[in-house]
Amino acid sequence: FGLLGPNGAGKSTLMRIVCTLLVPTAGTVTVLGHDTVRERSAVRERLGYLPQEFSAWRLQRCDEVIDTMARLAGIRDKTQRAKRVAEALEAVGLTAVADRKVKALSGGMVRRLGVAQALVHDPPVIIVDEPTVGLDPEERLRFRNVMAQLAQSRVIVLSTHIVADLGGTCSDLALIDGGKVVFRGSPAQLLRN
Repeated sequence: FGLLGPNGAGKSTLMRIVCTLLVPTAGTVTVLGHDTVRERSAVRERLGYLPQEFSAWRLQRCDEVIDTMARLAGIRDKTQRAKRVAEALEAVGLTAVADRKVKALSGGMVRRLGVAQALVHDPPVIIVDEPTVGLDPEERLRFRNVMAQLAQSRVIVLSTHIVADLGGTCSDLALIDGGKVVFRGSPAQLLRN
């Protein structure tokens, strides 16, 4: 699902509400039937979140960052955790740099590491906020390909102000402006309108 809109439209605010980081001032939000205010833990168990600003621990190795996030997600068994860390890094194409320190990664690799931390506990929904800001065209394409692959087995909600970031895999989107949804439908319908 794509959330499209100009800077300042309210996309990141909505994402933070969905992820239980902000309490809505009006209305309710549910994720897979769970209220984001009353059932925060249940919502968090079902979500992976890549915030607009993901700044991992620069002096840690990639696998250490993801292992820490797996621990925080409640994966206590060391063997299971190692398996999930390896799977998450593989899913985003970072297996070859698993032992590299975060400070040595390119901006695109750091964004992909952010996706790995969001999916290490295998959530059915991943929230991705402005994922390609500051990436060069090649890394943007690589990131879109990673998102397309992940969307095969889970719901991805991606916010952006760049239409191309939604790629060909986005089947449904909303255009938000000034905190209001001004369009909801398919990318083809948006283009027709």
